[in-house]
Amino acid sequence: PDTVGIIGMCAFMDCYNLNNVVLPESVYYIGNYAFESCESLEKIVVPAHAEISDTAFEDCGRLTDILYE
Repeated sequence: PDTVGIIGMCAFMDCYNLNNVVLPESVYYIGNYAFESCESLEKIVVPAHAEISDTAFEDCGRLTDILYE
């Protein structure tokens, strides 16, 4: 089962080859700078109930889609 609840601060920072992410339904919070400088990140799917910090996607210049499901 999905047991991840929080994507913590700087968890995926500088993951340059990360381009598409689908987070499990269990995620309820995405922390500060969690995906900072993920230069290839274009799309992320997050649970509709998840709270996202203001700086979670700092310097993700290619990010065009944040989908809530």
